[in-house]
Amino acid sequence: MSSIHRLPENLINKIAAGEVVERPASVVKELVENSLDAGATQIEIELADGGKKSILVHDNGCGMEKDDLRLSVERHTTSKISSLDDLFSIHTLGFRGEALASITSVSKTTVTTKKKGAQAATELKVEGGEVLSETGTGHPEGTTVSVKYLFYQVPARLKFLKGAETEVGHVVDAITRMALAHPTVTFRLSHDGRKIINSLSAEGLPERIRDLFGAETAKGVYDLQGGGEGVEIFGVLGHPSLSRSHNRNIYLFVNGRPVRDKVLTHAVMEGHRNYLMHGR
Repeated sequence: MSSIHRLPENLINKIAAGEVVERPASVVKELVENSLDAGATQIEIELADGGKKSILVHDNGCGMEKDDLRLSVERHTTSKISSLDDLFSIHTLGFRGEALASITSVSKTTVTTKKKGAQAATELKVEGGEVLSETGTGHPEGTTVSVKYLFYQVPARLKFLKGAETEVGHVVDAITRMALAHPTVTFRLSHDGRKIINSLSAEGLPERIRDLFGAETAKGVYDLQGGGEGVEIFGVLGHPSLSRSHNRNIYLFVNGRPVRDKVLTHAVMEGHRNYLMHGR
């Protein structure tokens, strides 16, 4: 039996990446969460080959200082928590400080950012977790992250990715959930130059639902409000005529975070039991 030894830092990063980055949709989710936490009101996502060749996320958020940019691609670096107490009052989407470090360790990544009010932007190139260059450049206020050749040096992970359309489907699902959770933010998604989602800032859920699911669906939804004992519940319910043979169109959120929970999903379905045909 071999003796215990310390793993190289680059190997540690690639192992950690497996906990955060499963597929292109995971990358998009992490980057868009960072954009939302940065106060972005417009987020654009561009994919090539289902995100396997490239993923680009651009936002008009607060941007980063040059020193913060360099720190952002290191592990366990975050601006969102600083003490144990902060873990019990989290009001952001991403807080672990793992996203960019994990993504850059398994791809060729360029992060370009300009803090609001700054004179210049900074561009940082990282490949396989190694910083290649840091230069000044032109860029509007906000941040753009370009991720190319995901898992290019981890072929065992790459072979588990599906075809482009399947991977795009996972991205569409992730963006749909975030767009429903944040209706006042504009979301645009394109794949190989073709627009898939173009949902402009909306006043509320019904308007956002019309953008994402069409006018007929938007006409058949009703406001839901309730709660008590420190819990507030709000959202929309669909008319029984909008029923499906699956539960993929049940979208649940807790404190603005999309969640998948069998207990909550079952509760929603039980509440509709007397209004729907069996199997709907």
